[in-house]
Amino acid sequence: MNPFFAMVWNEFDSRARKTAQLLQQRLSRPDNTKRKCVLATGFALYDFGRTDRPARIFRHNDASGELDVAIFGIFFERASNLAQRSQPRNLSNRVLDNLKASFGASAIEDLWGSYIAFARRDGEVSITTDPTSAIPCFYTEYDGVTLAFSHLEACDFIDRSRFTVNLDFISALIAYDKIQSGDTGLNGVHELLGGQRLRVTRNGLSLDTIWDPRTIAHDTYSCALADAAEELRETTLNLVERWANQYSSITLDLSGGLDSSIVLGCLKAAKVSARIKAVHHRADSADATEENFARLAAEFTGTDLQTVALNPNRPFPDVTHHPLSARPFRQFLGGPMESLVGRDLIGQTDAFFSGQGGDHLFLASNNSHRFTDYLMTRGIGTDAAAELLRSARYSEASIWKVIGTTGRTLTGHRPQNPLKVSFEHYKTAVTSIVANRLDPDDLVQEWALNNKGLPPGKFLQVQSLAHMVHFREPLDRSEGKDVVHPLISQPLIELCLRLPVHYLSANGMSRGLARNAFQGLIPEAIRRRMTKGGFSRYFVDVLLANRAQIVEALSYGELEKHGLIRRSDVESVLHQDQHRIRSSGRMLLTYYTIEAWLRSWANIDSATDTSLSASV
Repeated sequence: MNPFFAMVWNEFDSRARKTAQLLQQRLSRPDNTKRKCVLATGFALYDFGRTDRPARIFRHNDASGELDVAIFGIFFERASNLAQRSQPRNLSNRVLDNLKASFGASAIEDLWGSYIAFARRDGEVSITTDPTSAIPCFYTEYDGVTLAFSHLEACDFIDRSRFTVNLDFISALIAYDKIQSGDTGLNGVHELLGGQRLRVTRNGLSLDTIWDPRTIAHDTYSCALADAAEELRETTLNLVERWANQYSSITLDLSGGLDSSIVLGCLKAAKVSARIKAVHHRADSADATEENFARLAAEFTGTDLQTVALNPNRPFPDVTHHPLSARPFRQFLGGPMESLVGRDLIGQTDAFFSGQGGDHLFLASNNSHRFTDYLMTRGIGTDAAAELLRSARYSEASIWKVIGTTGRTLTGHRPQNPLKVSFEHYKTAVTSIVANRLDPDDLVQEWALNNKGLPPGKFLQVQSLAHMVHFREPLDRSEGKDVVHPLISQPLIELCLRLPVHYLSANGMSRGLARNAFQGLIPEAIRRRMTKGGFSRYFVDVLLANRAQIVEALSYGELEKHGLIRRSDVESVLHQDQHRIRSSGRMLLTYYTIEAWLRSWANIDSATDTSLSASV
């Protein structure tokens, strides 16, 4: 992950101008070497990435020489020649004109990748995030200047001691750690979510949502099943190739499951010049291992494979060592990247790839509304009986149960919101103080709450997208290496949204269309395999190994001090071995992360010059 930092200010506001000048001075390197940045009147954008690679900032000036468009990250034109394998150095006139005319909003239609787009006109600036939110984007007001950044922990040049903890957000996070509402753990710091645009104008800040997956899902892709499989294959091959050609060496996290095997198959089939290696993480626990399948996929493609053992007895990171990020992140518990892949691979790799996102896009869940969706999109036709049988197979239910579910939905019964089901699932005795007073509708974006007329099965897929953001690398811990989830790319997301549920689950199989599409690129044993591995026992063993440290941290820490948890509840959950019985017991790992984050912010000292008046 490569952090960025940007600031926007009104040059005619003396206070804002003074703040911007001070921050620019602090951003100057002690050795006077130049930072990678773009500067304009009232605007600055910095690339905090590795100094040994070119800046990931695209800039364009208007006819007068003034900056009008800047883009941070890796991006591709949607309508460009598919044979173009690398990131474009220049954008077409059409795309540039659209960006200027739409004040940045057209980035969602014309580009894809991992980017933050800035448009500038008449002293005002817009900030637009790509729909996958691959690069975190937080923003705040700081003494008259609007700051935007990916990693607050990398911003040691601002006075972070002025930020105060948002206890309402932390309370909600204890109950449900997948919150994506735009709030953060700090008062006055907000997150710009995927597909949103922030407009920084003389009248203040305004926010709008540009990308709505429900709108895309309504535009159903009508074609034969074989054509859908071919489109899925070609789209995935192309985007994996485009990502891979940004790097000279890639290490793939190869679980041995279907999705990571698909990514490996595409890497080997595409025109990729990068060196490809694979790493498999084997949990030293009672979980069923997938190492044999990982080796099968590696041998099938002729890929070197390294296995890294995950020891559940390894010590937790110290509870005082969470980075000063805008919110707590579970990735803190993973430690440095080196501990996950080994020092040798870190040195030999430019980027780490994964197969994350396939479950959401290819539909791995046994969606109980498959037949309902079929009738709502196709009606009762000659294939209805066959689709009923396939739906029963897919949902692992009798045809009578499928008919009953379909009948209730078609006659007006509203299915239970899965987000609320998940919220209930995460409840533990520890969260009893806060969970009952929270409304799950406040915890995610609006498009994940209202189906907007979508069939229920397709809406379930839309809702699942709200959680894909948690696969990104949110902490600045990757030793300057990129972490790329190529399946979580806008072209593939939108294709899968447009494909009907009964196509994605072809033949009544989980990820059925993907199994058809990638035949020949992956081993048959993996393509036909219907079971999945897991780390359930591993996480239980982690809890047992660190029981004393967890009890100590949670019983006498910041959460307990603020009345957000009770010491007796923590001890009860651990000593009654509740975490062995209920998967929600793993939430104790989240509680430890939140406690660590709170302690970091409680112990922060004034970082720099505090003569500027606090306005956050």
